[in-house]
Amino acid sequence: MQTPLPSSQSITVNLDSPYKISTEQLHVLPTSNISISFRFLRPGDQSEVKSLCCDWFPIEYPDLWYDDIVHDPKYFALAACETNTQRIIGLVVADILPLGSCNREDQQILHKSFSLTTPVCYILILGVEKEYRRQGLAGILLQHLLNTLHERATCKAVYLHVLYSNKQAIKFYQSKQFQYRVHLPHYYCIKGDNFDGYCFALYINGGYPPFTLGDFVSNWWIYLIGTNPCRLIQTLKSFLTTNSFRLAVNQQYLLETDLVKFSEQSEVALLPPFGGDELYKRVVAPSCGAVSSFIGITRDNFEGRRVSRLSYEAYEPMALQELNRLCDDARRQFANIEHIAICHRLGDVSISDISVAIYVSGPHRRDVLDAVSFLIEQLKTNVPIWKKEIYEDYEDNSNNNMSTSSYCWKENK
Repeated sequence: MQTPLPSSQSITVNLDSPYKISTEQLHVLPTSNISISFRFLRPGDQSEVKSLCCDWFPIEYPDLWYDDIVHDPKYFALAACETNTQRIIGLVVADILPLGSCNREDQQILHKSFSLTTPVCYILILGVEKEYRRQGLAGILLQHLLNTLHERATCKAVYLHVLYSNKQAIKFYQSKQFQYRVHLPHYYCIKGDNFDGYCFALYINGGYPPFTLGDFVSNWWIYLIGTNPCRLIQTLKSFLTTNSFRLAVNQQYLLETDLVKFSEQSEVALLPPFGGDELYKRVVAPSCGAVSSFIGITRDNFEGRRVSRLSYEAYEPMALQELNRLCDDARRQFANIEHIAICHRLGDVSISDISVAIYVSGPHRRDVLDAVSFLIEQLKTNVPIWKKEIYEDYEDNSNNNMSTSSYCWKENK
């Protein structure tokens, strides 16, 4: 499912010639044995296309948009029709536009070496009538679009948006080599509720995505692991901790002073920064005028003793149940809050690292502020999480043969 861009955000790209598809080309669907022909949308198709979109997608589009896609030649709007009746049973609609005219979040699909004038293709609609699905028709429609874009050679990427829960569509696009690029929190508004979306992109004609840390790891991991795995882990650990990432081996966080014991069976995990921006994105919404947060971090002292780190443990099934109950209690007590996000770390947490983060959003600040205070107090009181304070005299003993006075398990107060 895609969301069309308003026409005011689209800029016509100078194309060499009109789109060309052979209307004489026929295709026979393997299961139904029905002959299919292809043609571009034309005036008069609006009501038929609107009926199809209402059946395919849970989002209502304005009538003006249907007028645009059948009248404006900038759109690639190709229909698959039953040859005998000319009834539309499949459709692809796409728009070629400069990268700079895309939504801000979608401008991340191409590497920064491409200018904002670089043409990209946005798929607004790709759908097939239910009774004709799973016969390859969607793939044929997509291939017609790609063939046209390959002929023009200037378009560097094809992208689209899809509802996060539309697993069938995601599987289809991944099978066509589309790559997940961007998470879009609260992107879709369906019957008053907000739902997340994903942006997927396919790179063509020499286009390529931004070069990220994830790309580095996937491209070089096999080579480096074969040369010197221990050195690789140490190098990654140093880089990632400098940039707020965390590295874990066999489900244990690595600290700066740790020596890595690595084998062929070791499980290595790269973990992004905790809390903060990700939780904010989960609660922010157009209907909200306030977001309040509480961030708990590890301090380096307790009752005059130097603390080197904390270690958290939890009775996880009950902890999750209690956190859900806390959210329900907060909603009952503070009627004007919209969204709640709570995250608590387990395992080792270094000094000044975040251990717990709570974000709440709502139309007005008063209930949002009060709800955050309520949630952190109730979390500390009722959620079964315990912390172990590990003191510097414990860390300084290389044999770790210290009494329990060098560390202390406590309630998470």
